Amino acid sequence: MILCHRFRDPRLYQQIVDRLKPGGLLAISVLSEVGAQPGFFRAPAGELDVAFADLQALAAGEGDGQAWLLARVKGERP
Repeated sequence: MILCHRFRDPRLYQQIVDRLKPGGLLAISVLSEVGAQPGFFRAPAGELDVAFADLQALAAGEGDGQAWLLARVKGERP
């Protein structure tokens, strides 16, 4: 499991996915522009869904200036 709480660096998203083992979980939350003013540290709408589209989303939400995602690695990795 990887837990990432209120840390956003889109350059690291693929590295996060690469470090998950088959069946592994990702729990991530970031500041969001949804329901808040845009800013340097805030993710635009849908960023987590797009960045982690290769994972199976188990739960997600976005609003009130926050975005979060709980996802699992799909299937087996080579």
